[in-house]
Amino acid sequence: MAEVISAKFEWGGTEALLHSLNLQRGGKVQQAIDNAVVRYSDPYVPYRTGRLANSAFTQSQIGNGKIVYNAPYARKVYYDPTCRFNRQVHPLAGGYWFERMKAEHTQDILREAANATGK
Repeated sequence: MAEVISAKFEWGGTEALLHSLNLQRGGKVQQAIDNAVVRYSDPYVPYRTGRLANSAFTQSQIGNGKIVYNAPYARKVYYDPTCRFNRQVHPLAGGYWFERMKAEHTQDILREAANATGK
């Protein structure tokens, strides 16, 4: 005859688990990711007056997972491969700066996110 073992597992729920790892919406992990994305992207962003590059720091709400580059010409310089870029200030400047940064720094960003969990 088989013995029956009864067990009860209790935990604080999903929100408590996420909070314990700093993974809640707007938490330390998302803030770390957002900060890292802005920081690592900066050398890739075209820079003439600094308006476009600096807008990521001034227009983004760190922690919401959305980085904003706010300048009238932002879309054009991001998507238009015919744009020419001054690379004196930012040697890596060019279109698709987020995609190019991500290809180079994904592991760095993930490492910073992992560190932000506090575990």
